Amino acid sequence: MDSRAPTRIIASCFALSAFAIALIAGLNADRSVSAILSTAVFALVVCYILGLMIASIANVAVSERIDQLKADKPIPTSDDRSQTPESSEQPEQASHAA
Repeated sequence: MDSRAPTRIIASCFALSAFAIALIAGLNADRSVSAILSTAVFALVVCYILGLMIASIANVAVSERIDQLKADKPIPTSDDRSQTPESSEQPEQASHAA
């Protein structure tokens, strides 16, 4: 999957939501069909651009946070597990015997 796909999906959702809202608002205001559609298409284009910007910012923030978490708490590999002593991984049996 392309790394920009979530950004495009979010932008598309913004745009389609704006288009639908503009259509409904125009119908409720009893405007002409051409005025409704021109306003709705304008809202679609503007909100797609805004959605791209917002989703890009969110994508960068999430990527930075993931990188920070990976640096702070690395996932041990199988080589790391084989080098650790087994006694530190197993709980003490003496404390549970009583």
